[in-house]
Amino acid sequence: MEILPATLADADDFARIHREAFAPGPIFVSLLASCTPAALDAHLAARVKLYLSLPDKRLFKAVLDGKTVAWTWWDVPHDGPPVVMPTRTFPEGANVDIATDFFERMASNAAGLMPCYGEHPSP
Repeated sequence: MEILPATLADADDFARIHREAFAPGPIFVSLLASCTPAALDAHLAARVKLYLSLPDKRLFKAVLDGKTVAWTWWDVPHDGPPVVMPTRTFPEGANVDIATDFFERMASNAAGLMPCYGEHPSP
């Protein structure tokens, strides 16, 4: 297995892998069950391409026998101003009210956790 940096050419594979991994889960079903696979993949591929363009994101893929089998992204420190993410959008067919509430709560909870970089409180 190899771990390699992602490129724009990987976006469609990453979208498919993400959908196949999360589609059976209850959160996914609640938020996105009415989305077609094509609409969801197009939306996710666009988000991957956005992440590849940002200075604070690094995307990687795991390749086995020439096939991408997994991927991840990391938020990393960078020189320059803070990155401002665009307003979150959802693919056609998404339950927008529930999805918006879910991701706002996730962001709010994450903001209250220990910082990824810098000092950490003692246990």
